[in-house]
Amino acid sequence: MNTDTLPQDLLYLYERSLNQWIENLHTIPDDLLWTVPEGVTNSCGVLTQHVIGNLNHYIGHGIGDTGYIRDRSREFRTTETTKEELVQEIEDLKDTLEEIFGEIDGDELADEFPLELPYRETKRGTLIHLYGHLTYSSGANKLSAPHSGDIDEAGLNGTLSHKLFSITDEKVPAESYL
Repeated sequence: MNTDTLPQDLLYLYERSLNQWIENLHTIPDDLLWTVPEGVTNSCGVLTQHVIGNLNHYIGHGIGDTGYIRDRSREFRTTETTKEELVQEIEDLKDTLEEIFGEIDGDELADEFPLELPYRETKRGTLIHLYGHLTYSSGANKLSAPHSGDIDEAGLNGTLSHKLFSITDEKVPAESYL
């Protein structure tokens, strides 16, 4: 594996997924951003805050030494943030990632990740894990996005279709994921 280009390859993937996240946010009516559809655990607003906090903590603080202090419980309880503020936080996160990935040497990715994790991992492995978490959360975000009861091609509104395609409604213990 050529790790010399891996930081830039990962940056491209993170930015692509975060841009898709922003596009999804723009489709959600403002009054439904914090609505938790039936059968779903979190609203799109909560999932957005969680992803922002997760990446700022593990990549920003853990690799980029940004000094970011995460308040994970706030990510799941704050519902006053506007859609515009969330979009701006994602844009700021993208800037942070661009700076950090621009400074990472491919060889540095073999170093052990500096923050405590429930498993031992290299920076490379952690960045790949975090990208998986981002894409998983992005799918959950799309499935939990209420779209004013619009009917999709299958004749299902957002509430019903996300119930059909949801992976799980179980709450996962915090120590088992980031």
